Amino acid sequence: WISGGSTLHRRVDLRDGAARLLALPADLVNAQIDTLIERGEWVARELGGEAWVATAANAQAEEEIADRLAQRLARAATIEPVTEEAVAASNPSLKPDQVRAVALALSQIQAAIVGAPGTGKTHSLSTVLAQCQDPNSTILCAPTGKAAKRMSEMTGRDAQTIHRTLGARPDPKAPNGFRFYYGVKQTEIWDDVAHELVACAPFTPLLPASLVVVDECSMVDTALFLSLLRALRDDCRLLLVGDQHQLPSVGPGALLRDLRESGALPVAELTEIKRQDPGWIVTNCHRIKNGEAPLFPLPEKDKAQDTYFFEVESSADISATITDLVMRRLRVTDWAKGAEPLGQIQVLSALRERGSLSVKALNEAIGEQRRQRGEVKPVAGFKFGVGEKVICTRNNYQAGVLNGE
Repeated sequence: WISGGSTLHRRVDLRDGAARLLALPADLVNAQIDTLIERGEWVARELGGEAWVATAANAQAEEEIADRLAQRLARAATIEPVTEEAVAASNPSLKPDQVRAVALALSQIQAAIVGAPGTGKTHSLSTVLAQCQDPNSTILCAPTGKAAKRMSEMTGRDAQTIHRTLGARPDPKAPNGFRFYYGVKQTEIWDDVAHELVACAPFTPLLPASLVVVDECSMVDTALFLSLLRALRDDCRLLLVGDQHQLPSVGPGALLRDLRESGALPVAELTEIKRQDPGWIVTNCHRIKNGEAPLFPLPEKDKAQDTYFFEVESSADISATITDLVMRRLRVTDWAKGAEPLGQIQVLSALRERGSLSVKALNEAIGEQRRQRGEVKPVAGFKFGVGEKVICTRNNYQAGVLNGE
C-alpha cells in the first residue's frame, strides 16, 4: 500500500499482512491496532462498509490539505480570467494544449500543469512567468536541490528547495530534525545584534509572494505540501508542475495523482511531444509509460544519440566500461565539449556501498583515474581534493547545504 502512495489502509489487509510478516496471531495484531487507535496514534474510518485505518498525523494532514484547497477554490472568483486568445497572441510559439495550460494557470488561484518529458511544461511555465506583473513576488521551488537547480537553469530565474523556501532551521526537538519559519506560529525571533533567538509576540509569517510555483511536484509528500499551503497568503496563486509517472515522494502520499483525480484543483495535461528531435530518452520515457519496451540505437549503425545500451556481463567489465565512458568517450560529445571535466556527466548506481559497482566503488575507480590525470589535486588532511565533484547526501541547515545539492 505504502509504495503505491496510500496513507489509508484496509484494516483486515493490514492485520493479515502484519501477522504474516511478524509471524504473530492475527488476534494479537488486531488488539494492537485497537490500542493504537485508543491512544490516538491511529484513526479509524468507515468507507464502503469496510474498516480502514491511518496514522493520526497522515489523516489530519490530508484533511487539512482538503480544507485549505477548498477554501482557496472558494476565493477563485476574485481572479480575473485570462483568455486563450490573449495567451496565443502573447506567445505565438505555443501549441494549442500549451495555450490552454497557460490560460488555466493564469486564471486560477491554484492549478497544475502535467505532462511527460518533452511535452512543453517548461516552455509553458516560462510563458506564465513572463505574464506575471511583479516577478519579484514570484517564488520558484522544487522538492530537491537537483530539481531546483534544473528549474533555475530552464527558466532563468532563482529557484530553491521547498525546505529552504519555507525557512527550514535545525531543531533537534522536531520530528525531522528541523522546523519551518514560514507558515508556523513563531514565539521567538532572531536578534541580529545578540545573535540569538529572543521572545516576541506570537505571529505567523507568510511567504511574500503572489505566485508560488512548485516543479517536480510528484516528489512532494503529504506533510511537506501541507507546510507549503500553511505558508501561502490568501491571495497567493499556486501552480504545480510535474508528471505523476515520474519519481514518487519518499514520504507518505501520492500528492499529484490524488489531486488530479480528486478535482480539488484544475489540471491541464500536455500530451504532444513538442521537440522536433525528441531523442531516445524522451521517446523511451513515453514508451515505458505506455507499457512498451524501450528502444536503443546501435552505436555502430546509427548517428550519435542520447541513449545507448551496452551489453556487458562481468562486474569488472561493467566497471571498466563506465570508467572509460566517463574519462574518455562521453567527453568528446558535443554537449560536453568545452565543459569542465565531469561537469555534465553523472553516474547512477542502484547500490550505495556494497560491491564493485556501488556508488562508493565507482567513485573510487573514477577518482583514481582523475587523480592520475591531475584533474584532482589532493589536499593533506582533507577527504576531498581541489577539483573534486561533490554532492551533498544529507541536509546541513547550519552550513546552508541541502541533500542533493
